[in-house]
Amino acid sequence: MKFKFTLLITLLSIIGFAQDLASLKSESQKMLDYSISLDFEKMMDFTYPKVFDIASKDQMLEMMTNMFENDQMSIKLEKIDPKFSFGEIKKIDKQVFCKFSHNNKMKLSFKTDIAGSEEMIVDMLKENTGASDVTYDDKTKSFYATLRVDVLAVADDSTKNIWKFITLEKDKAMLSMLLSEDIIKQLGLN
Repeated sequence: MKFKFTLLITLLSIIGFAQDLASLKSESQKMLDYSISLDFEKMMDFTYPKVFDIASKDQMLEMMTNMFENDQMSIKLEKIDPKFSFGEIKKIDKQVFCKFSHNNKMKLSFKTDIAGSEEMIVDMLKENTGASDVTYDDKTKSFYATLRVDVLAVADDSTKNIWKFITLEKDKAMLSMLLSEDIIKQLGLN
């Protein structure tokens, strides 16, 4: 009897994990699809809500809109195989976390003449985005950058226990404003 009970508990925990991972995969794909379509308002629905304590949704929306389309350039994300890679789902106190990564392909088109600056822009894109592959297409006058993006998924009371996302930047400045140093350390993000 004890063996059957232990087996049942083990199976339930595996099923529970699979459901969490399944929902994480589903929500991650939705977030990525909205990113590719540049539906910034829908993207905000997938953003960890404490981000909006730093900058309001309206400010974030304006910033993203201006970043992706302005007088100097336009940025589009292209649909590619994201090759999601999910880490371990970790529960810390009343929060659940999972770090994952995915591929992104960005098309950057300048609206001004950049003749002679192509190589410098390729180098700048590699350095600033961490892109492993940056090319320039003279026909379209566009740069294409393929990069790996690291994301932290969080489910807690503030998200109604639904996965929400924080893009992990190199400097981790925003992360330290959203999570305690102890949690950052436990997640190995320091």
